[in-house]
Formats: sequence, structure tokens, C-alpha cells
Amino acid sequence: MDGIIRTMLNLLTQGGFGNVSKDLLLSPDQYNSSLYQAAVTLHETAVLPVTAVVLSIVSVLAISTGATRMDMGDQQLGVRMIAAAMFRIAIVITITQNALHILKAIDEIVREVTVAANNVNFGGGGSSGTRVGEELSDQIGSLGLSDKLVVIILLLIPFLLATIVSALTTVLIFVRFLQLYVMTCFVSLPVAFWGMEETKDIPYGYVKSYASTAFQGAVLLISLKMYQALMASWASDGMKINADSDVMDLVVNNLGQFFVGPLVLAGVIFGASTLSKKIIGDR
Repeated sequence: MDGIIRTMLNLLTQGGFGNVSKDLLLSPDQYNSSLYQAAVTLHETAVLPVTAVVLSIVSVLAISTGATRMDMGDQQLGVRMIAAAMFRIAIVITITQNALHILKAIDEIVREVTVAANNVNFGGGGSSGTRVGEELSDQIGSLGLSDKLVVIILLLIPFLLATIVSALTTVLIFVRFLQLYVMTCFVSLPVAFWGMEETKDIPYGYVKSYASTAFQGAVLLISLKMYQALMASWASDGMKINADSDVMDLVVNNLGQFFVGPLVLAGVIFGASTLSKKIIGDR
């Protein structure tokens, strides 16, 4: 029972996310190289042929617009439009051929941000924060059996909430990477529509969506670090722990905070996606 109580108090006052934080430091090809390679293979074998067809159609339509101007008698404008269309098509073909490198550049930028944020001291978050359960180890051991049961019952619901939210964080991170892998499969297809003025918003929207999904990891990591710092600060400043501390009184007096912590964490992880979109400008 002593170990259970210590674990509950440590989680509720520290909010440790060691493994989760490590996953957020990885790029898609590092997180799961097999899935990433499968996405690249699907792109090259299934999507690129479709992209070539779309690019051909877009090219013909762009050039035909200039030809129509020439048929209407405005030859100079028609020639300029055809030349501009061919130049744009050449750029689009080059970008299409290197579309995966664009995504890798975004991934690398995000990874640099997350690594830098992870190295910043947020004021006591993470594994170096206050471990209330360990500091109260002697007092917990001195409790009677009935008191230990009462403490476990009081902490059970907030502990389960924190555990569930922590598990949802892991699921959210996996879903994020899965979205990145799926978007990688189709990377060249939206780019092909950049050849026409009427469809140029399609690739812009795609890049924004990919960037906002990628930056969700950076936002989530920073949010979790701040949450850890908040919980550690609350544990060290709000709880007066000494050799005479009464575990039962401490739990009862701070029970509301134990419930607030998991709810704050839920708001943090579910708000990361929305905040990331606002940062990138993706609606």
C-alpha cells in the first residue's frame, strides 16, 4: 500500500511525461521508420502516377488559356501568358519532384523547436520536480491500515483521471504521427495544382495543414513542460512538507487541487491542435 500511495502522490503532484516527451522530440522517420518508409513507397508507386496525370491536365489548361488570348487577337498577351505558364509549370515539376524534401524541412524545423524547448528549464518541471510521495515516505509508512485505505480511496478518482489523460496523450501523439504519414503519401498531388491561378490555394492549404499538424508536437511538448512546472511549483509552494506532516490532512486539504490537475492536463492536450493551427494560420 505504501508504494501505491507514493505513486499516486508523485503522479498527481509532478505530472511526469518522460516517454511522451521523448516521442515528441522525434521526426516522423525517427518515430516509426517502417511506417514512414511505407508512406514514401505508397507515394512513389500509387500517388506519383496520378500526380503526373493531374500535372499534365493543369499544364494543358494553363497553356490553353494563353492560346485562347492569341485566338482573340491579343497575341502579345497570349505569348506572355503561355511563357509565364510554361515557367510556372517547370517550377511546379521541380517542386513536385522534391516534395518530400519540403516536408522533411518542416519536420526538421519542428524538431529543432522541440529539442530547444525541451532543454529549457521551465521552473521545476519534469523528473527533477518535487516528488511528494517520496518526501512523505516515512509518514506514509507510519499510517495505520485503515488510514492508508482512506488515502487510497480519496486519491483514486483523481489518480485514474490523470492516468487516463496521460494515456490519451500517448494516443494523441500516435494519431499526430499517423496523420503526418498519411499526408506524406499524398504530398505531390496537391503541389500539382499550383500550376493554375484558380487552384493555387490547394497546395498552400496542404502545406499549412501539414505544418500545423507537425507543430502540434512542439506546442504539446511546451504545454506539457509548463504543466509539469505548474504542478511542481504548486507541490513545492502550496504544500508545507516536513517531518511532522500529516498525510491525511495534506490529502484532504489539497483534494480539490488533485482533481484540478488532470482537468488542466486534459485542456492542455486537447487545446494543442487548435493552438498549433492559430500559430500557423491554418483555419
